[in-house]
Amino acid sequence: MKQALTFKVLCTYLSLLVSLFLFRWQFWAFNHRYFSFQLMDFIHGVRFDLSLVGYLAFFSLPMFLLLGIIPNLKWRRYGLIALSLLLFIPCLLTECWDLVYFQYTLKRCSFDLYLFFGAGEDQSMWQPMLQRFWHLPLLWVAWTAAFLLTVMRIYKKVDDHRALKSLVIGFSTLFVLAFIIARNSFGPKPLGILDATSFDAPARSQLVLNSPFVVLKSLHNKPLTHREYMSREEEKKYFNPLTAYGAKSRMSQPNLIFFVLESFGAAQLRDTVNGLPLTPFLDSLFFMDPTTVYTDGLSNGKTSIECLPAIFAGIPSLQEVPYVISNYCTNEVDGFPQIARARGYSTLFFHGADEGSMRFGTTVEQLGFKSTFFKPKTHGNPQELGSWGYHDGAVFTTMLKELSRCTKPFLSAAFTLSSHEPYDLPAFHQKKYPQLPKEASSYRYTDDCLRAFFMSAKKEPWFANTLIIITGDHTPVHLDNSTYSIADYYRVPIAVVNGKFKKQGPIEHLNIVPWLCETLGWRVKLYGYGNDLKGDHVRYLNGIYHVWNQHTYLEYNEHIQQWKLRVNTSDNPRSIDSMKKRFLAKIQRFRNDLRWNTLHP
Repeated sequence: MKQALTFKVLCTYLSLLVSLFLFRWQFWAFNHRYFSFQLMDFIHGVRFDLSLVGYLAFFSLPMFLLLGIIPNLKWRRYGLIALSLLLFIPCLLTECWDLVYFQYTLKRCSFDLYLFFGAGEDQSMWQPMLQRFWHLPLLWVAWTAAFLLTVMRIYKKVDDHRALKSLVIGFSTLFVLAFIIARNSFGPKPLGILDATSFDAPARSQLVLNSPFVVLKSLHNKPLTHREYMSREEEKKYFNPLTAYGAKSRMSQPNLIFFVLESFGAAQLRDTVNGLPLTPFLDSLFFMDPTTVYTDGLSNGKTSIECLPAIFAGIPSLQEVPYVISNYCTNEVDGFPQIARARGYSTLFFHGADEGSMRFGTTVEQLGFKSTFFKPKTHGNPQELGSWGYHDGAVFTTMLKELSRCTKPFLSAAFTLSSHEPYDLPAFHQKKYPQLPKEASSYRYTDDCLRAFFMSAKKEPWFANTLIIITGDHTPVHLDNSTYSIADYYRVPIAVVNGKFKKQGPIEHLNIVPWLCETLGWRVKLYGYGNDLKGDHVRYLNGIYHVWNQHTYLEYNEHIQQWKLRVNTSDNPRSIDSMKKRFLAKIQRFRNDLRWNTLHP
């Protein structure tokens, strides 16, 4: 029986819809430790699958119509099959990417992140990543073959000799239907990414969504949400990012060294694998050395690119896109290295990869680091060169040489990379700890490199007058969603070493510089969202704002203007209202400062 071309095209879109539904099961299978099984997630997800297929149909139906009137049956069939694959393959690629990358960010990737990885120098990591996750290319081939066989069967016969008028009427009907399905809403706005947060658990929205829908909806970064929650006068009453630090005590200008450790969470400390401790040096330094102030602190993001602006410029991660790849990344900031340079400090930054990696080159320059040492300026032997760049041992050796010859005082920062995929550590280290898996071995490697750095640094005359700040950039990928609170997703070590302080140390990345300025007696006016060392913690994850302190934990879904109280042990009935006001003042000020380029005093 002959079937109309419109029916065959409709079958193609139905095949895409079924594929998206199966992709969601695959996504859950790879990341099930983050989501307990709930059938309703898969049912709700069909709405987003339908919307995506509607958009694909809306833009591809005219091409299907043009192919349908090609006189040559052979070329008509080939064209219809090729166009079907052209719609399917981008969906498959984005879904395969998020099978792995979701574990690093706990969210599906938006379009800007694909541009970031596609255009940057991090492309050198693709080959080792593909080698580590070798099953993804196999999945891609299997899915492509299955879909190809499906569409070949659909277009086995394409001898539709209907008149052009009939084809146009049929395709016009599908076109209108596609528009309605794509919008998936009878309101003024079509279905969007944040609509997935309307369900109970915000983290589950990433299972409800599909990856190509997120990419499609983020092709152009939308402007910041513009909501006036309160007047400017009331906003200042509840929050002000400007704080003046005075010389309450004698001003001190020690050397300052920052170590930012890649993927180091607080849980990696005092941990053992196969009977071998992963961080014996850091354990002794943090928990036994009387010159150390240590905190189980909090990072301000889930990715490396969110860390440096938080630590050195007080910029939080309170928007969908990280600051350094947002539309506002060129805003003027008053970074701590810039402040230190005005006080006579030499400022140096060290990282083993190329300066384009994670956009660190432009970021640290904007923050005020004068001298930068990336891969080309790192002194190491071939064994210490991995696929991403020089490993930590070579970076620390270069750092020691440069600190010994630079003008004092200095502010130096080193961002490690060895505890990041693909963990291609130097052969001599792998032979030393054969009982450790790659990831665990990377923590031990960085720990050993830090021990060697400290042993050499203690022999230098500048060491006695040096404060060393050590923290992790974000928690590692492996978290068990069923046993972790929101705070645990950001729990990293924060330690100030080689000083004698009786006061509590900084609580989160945003607090580190304000804590130092207050402790060292610097007379300075700081802009930042961590100046209040006892303030609320705020994180943006999966379309939801998480706001908590010692007594209360709130969630705010701005999209539907809904608050949820998760925990409350406060005896003060007004505390929750005050907490909400503080948050709304903070988010309002942050957006205005981004919009009007006032991220500085």
